Amino acid sequence: MWFESPQRRLASWRTFRQGLDVNDLSDTCHDVCKWWGFAPMSNISLDPYDIQTWPSVWEMLHRGNYCKFSTAIGMAYTLFYIDEKIENRIIRVYDEANSDIYMTALIDGRWLLNYNLTEVADWSSVKDSLQVQESFLCKDVVAATKHNLSV
Repeated sequence: MWFESPQRRLASWRTFRQGLDVNDLSDTCHDVCKWWGFAPMSNISLDPYDIQTWPSVWEMLHRGNYCKFSTAIGMAYTLFYIDEKIENRIIRVYDEANSDIYMTALIDGRWLLNYNLTEVADWSSVKDSLQVQESFLCKDVVAATKHNLSV
């Protein structure tokens, strides 16, 4: 799917979302993380410090360029477009154990997606090893990418 045409990637993402069930949010988070975990990674596909440069999910899938920052945003977008009422934050963290900075998606205050790139972690068990550098509500990021507003 990831190496198909932009139209096919977008159609695959739509089909994937339609098959998810938010009644079991834990399983849904694992499915989303696994699906985005197959995205081919590049060095850096967006500026993690400048939300104005962040693409919408449609732009991201159309371009086909993903990194440890954009995949977390894609995960958060996926859950947002399944159900906007799900508590959904995009967080840039510094991971002390791995001396790395990356984006994560914190879902329902419990599940951290994109932890170590492809893992779903229990937030309560990993939060002490991560320094939150910046945090955004996904709905605010979606609004900003639609209208090029600052958050």
